[in-house]
Amino acid sequence: MPSSLADATWTCEATAPASCPQEQGSGDIDLTLDLPADGSLLFVIDAEITPAAGGEVLIEAEIQPGQEHDPDLSNNQVQRILLNDGIFRDRFQ
Repeated sequence: MPSSLADATWTCEATAPASCPQEQGSGDIDLTLDLPADGSLLFVIDAEITPAAGGEVLIEAEIQPGQEHDPDLSNNQVQRILLNDGIFRDRFQ
């Protein structure tokens, strides 16, 4: 997890025929998994954006293919930018 996120926890949601190697955790997501064709895993992260983050937090993820042939290496990386617009910064909801 980037240093601009604090107290990060995550959960894993699978779409058959895939299955989550671990249902939940905290901190970095560093798992070995076997992802079958037509299966997918969704990792949902819950964390607090630290004040030092400024206006944006960059989240990056990468899958390293194992011994099996991966016909499409272009979909093994993703980047997302989270905008810290200040809403609920003081925890008022």
